[in-house]
Amino acid sequence: MLQWVAITATSPSCQIVILGSSSGSSYCPLRPNLSLPGSTTEGPSASKMRPRAKKQLPHFGQMRIAQALAKMTEIGRGESPSVFFLRNNWGIASNAAGDTRRALEQYDEALRIAVQRSIGGEPPPYLLLNRATALSSLARYPEALEAYRVAIESATRAGHTGVRVGALAYRAGTYLLMGDIDRAERELASIAPEVGKTIPPDSVPAMTIMQVQARILAARGRFAESIAKLTEIVEFFDGRSMAVAPLARALNFRADAHLGKGDTDAALADARRALEISRGLQGDKPWSSLTGLSLLSIAHIEESRGDHDAARLAHREALSHLSETLGLEHPDTRGAQQSTKVGESLREPDTR
Repeated sequence: MLQWVAITATSPSCQIVILGSSSGSSYCPLRPNLSLPGSTTEGPSASKMRPRAKKQLPHFGQMRIAQALAKMTEIGRGESPSVFFLRNNWGIASNAAGDTRRALEQYDEALRIAVQRSIGGEPPPYLLLNRATALSSLARYPEALEAYRVAIESATRAGHTGVRVGALAYRAGTYLLMGDIDRAERELASIAPEVGKTIPPDSVPAMTIMQVQARILAARGRFAESIAKLTEIVEFFDGRSMAVAPLARALNFRADAHLGKGDTDAALADARRALEISRGLQGDKPWSSLTGLSLLSIAHIEESRGDHDAARLAHREALSHLSETLGLEHPDTRGAQQSTKVGESLREPDTR
């Protein structure tokens, strides 16, 4: 009997993923004890999860999943339901390591298998949410908004409150990325009252709501309030010893808020810690969007501090990561590219 375990603790909609044999259980919980439809047992408790989650790195999970996929293909089960779960988990692990384009490829393949193999051709809501967040991360906003709509409708039909609320929160974050602060605020206002009622206050959707709220506050210039909310998120992950992608993102957002407030020392400390976490998650992969975004944050801070050489070096390194993982047309990649050009031109000697 084949059996695999992949633990990631970093997906937008899945903290821990446990894959059993083709006849066993599979989980994609929004909180530690929430099982997938059709699962035969309850998920493991949080106290049992955390020690292993701290030891597992995304690149290790991808290696194990790749081995399992090869084995399934070898025995002629390359498109079985078990492979659908593996593809989804590979996407989660890729996203956790900052390989966003690879994550989307895996979600798309998992979606293809799910449509073909699922009863009624209905993919599970959590897969639809994972795919939507990948599209948003790649700045493919119209596609992401449509994907969120599909995920929300699917989760509503299936009665998956956590996925529905998570999708609405991430869609609000997408509106914010698009510059529509008012719409992002309205979206959050419709779901914030559900925290502590239909979703636990220490769940992934609740943390997502808080993160987007903090980013909206920063966009409104209310930096102290933004920092306070982001500190709650940082303490949530630190209190569980989880050096994961959401923590790196929260630190980068808090660095931006500190910078907006004028505290460059605190901003740089957060950005450097985010970079440390991102490099750890990156593992032996050559590129990571998380690493690139952390470097971009450092570059902005160093520029504000007047250290143009340090900013130029950080921009240049960020560009190499972002172009490979997010693509040349992504706004962050273009910004890093433009800043790199400006930095290089400033270094050119004046020969007049």
